[in-house]
Amino acid sequence: MKHTLLVNNIYSKLSKFIYLIIIAISVLLWVRGYRIYLNNTLAPVEDVISSMKNLSNSIEQQINFSAKEVQFSLQENSINSTNKKSFQRIFSVIYNTSQYFYGVGYFWNPKIINYGEYIFENGQGQLKIATMDDIYQEHQTKYYLRPWFTTILKEKKELIFSPQVSWGGNQDNSMTYTFPILKQKEVYAVGVFDIPMHVFEHDLNSLRQLDLHKNEFHIYYVSKPYEGAHDSNWYYGIENSKTQITNTKIISKLDSVYNQTKTHKFFDWFYYEGSIYKKISLVKGEVIFILEYDLKWIFIFTIIYILSIFLFIKIVLYGTRRFLIKKIAFITDTISEISHQASDLIQNKFNNTFVVPSSNRILEIDQLVKSLEYMRINIQSLMLKERDLERSKTELELAAQLQKKMIPEFYFQSLQDPFYNSISIAARFVAARTLSGDLYDVVVKDPYIYIFVGDSTGKDLTAAFFSLLVLGQFRLLCQYSYSPKEILFELNNFLCKIDAENMFISAICLQIDLGNRYITWSNAGHENPILYDRRGELFVSQSSEPDIILGVVENSTYALHAVPATADIQHIVLFTDGITESCSPQGEFMGVEFLQSTVAATIKNGDSAEQICQKILDVSVIFEGVFGTDVENKSDDKTIAVVSLF
Repeated sequence: MKHTLLVNNIYSKLSKFIYLIIIAISVLLWVRGYRIYLNNTLAPVEDVISSMKNLSNSIEQQINFSAKEVQFSLQENSINSTNKKSFQRIFSVIYNTSQYFYGVGYFWNPKIINYGEYIFENGQGQLKIATMDDIYQEHQTKYYLRPWFTTILKEKKELIFSPQVSWGGNQDNSMTYTFPILKQKEVYAVGVFDIPMHVFEHDLNSLRQLDLHKNEFHIYYVSKPYEGAHDSNWYYGIENSKTQITNTKIISKLDSVYNQTKTHKFFDWFYYEGSIYKKISLVKGEVIFILEYDLKWIFIFTIIYILSIFLFIKIVLYGTRRFLIKKIAFITDTISEISHQASDLIQNKFNNTFVVPSSNRILEIDQLVKSLEYMRINIQSLMLKERDLERSKTELELAAQLQKKMIPEFYFQSLQDPFYNSISIAARFVAARTLSGDLYDVVVKDPYIYIFVGDSTGKDLTAAFFSLLVLGQFRLLCQYSYSPKEILFELNNFLCKIDAENMFISAICLQIDLGNRYITWSNAGHENPILYDRRGELFVSQSSEPDIILGVVENSTYALHAVPATADIQHIVLFTDGITESCSPQGEFMGVEFLQSTVAATIKNGDSAEQICQKILDVSVIFEGVFGTDVENKSDDKTIAVVSLF
């Protein structure tokens, strides 16, 4: 039962995916096949259409040439109203030389003479010339009252009429081309060329003979509205014979196709209501054929195709479901046995080794069991490490407490002196982590004040212990009234003898001689101090680059830098690189110049040593974009010591 539920869950998700994949592939194959089929089927039709367009071009060339020939003859022969036979000869030559005209005619402007002739071939193959009065008298009208004549007389441009029943005796529908015959920019006469539809008969027969599934291919041509005959399009079906369409449904459909309203284009054909259509415009757009190819049988085939696809998918999924039930049953039984062993992990029983079931023959199951066994061993190891970590954490907290006692976060001392009146010493110490590598100390031994600031490598327990040893030794050396360079010399040798691997300290030792009012210092790879005189201006010493850091080379010597009493120093600032290397979110360092400008601003405000320390620390924190007490965001330890001499 569990197997069936699991398979049904997989089956429901898998079936949707398979349905989508197979249907998508099927649709793509159907569309591709459908296009190939229609292209191959309609290729012969396109060949005939190309032939009809070539014929249309020939007819248009014949029309244009003949119309120009008439106009040329008019100018050359100086035809006038008393020479009727001259026009007759011209149009007779045009009729005889043209292979496309059923009949040709000319009609004088009635202001010149009320006369016109039509030249055509009668049913016995004889050339016949009829006057326009004879032709139009049967219809009780005059040629010069017909719209085609009055429009040309007014607009002086050619007119084309789509195929109509001719009044001149032709029983076949003819396309009529009329044009003005101009003399001195006035319409002298109007010419007429009639082109019968049977000139397209050869191409139409070619279309009729195509095997396009018999009743599924239809050919129509359009007779546009003609005054006095009909006000709407007439359609003729010409698959077998030229018959006017009277079925209103077919006429409505052909009207929609003719107007091309809201049709969907399928390559060069138009789709509309289950069929595709091709509209062919010939002879200056007045002879229009509509080809129709019925797709109903293709739709039936498509439905059968889709049903077959769905049936195929059902069969595939049914077989897949039966296959999955067998396979899932084997897998779930094996996993069930593993789950019993895994439940021991939940109950904190880590001593039971995972064993691969003997019936298992699946590589993935074997890998799962090995992974669980590996996890069990790792958990045991992590538990031991966690106990060690707790012990180390306790030791680390004790070391941090000891370090804070030796290196307080806040330091302030005020001294009285006969010369300076008041001496203020302030320091701030901010650790980036639990333990710090920075260290500082202040020792007052009359008549000297010693200030020591250092930065050891590392921030672990070893570095903290190392810094405490340095502070202890520093305090001892101060008792001997050593100069700063002697103190650094002794500290360096002391650290070199300890020989702690990769443990070094950069440091600066500054001494204030209250008796002689001298300020001296020595620098072991540390930042130089900043000194300001009583005018609040930066005092630039002649000190060279810092000497080698402590703990590297034994017996290294250190230069002694001094500031005489005449310099009248009032403020001294010592600091570690955690201040100057404060990094902004944009990756810029605070730098010494920025620190100097900050100190100068606080001095001008008359701030005390404590206020100067706090201001420097605040600016550093703001520069880094670090707020609050989250030490994880602090880049480095920060130590500042300030001496104010008043």
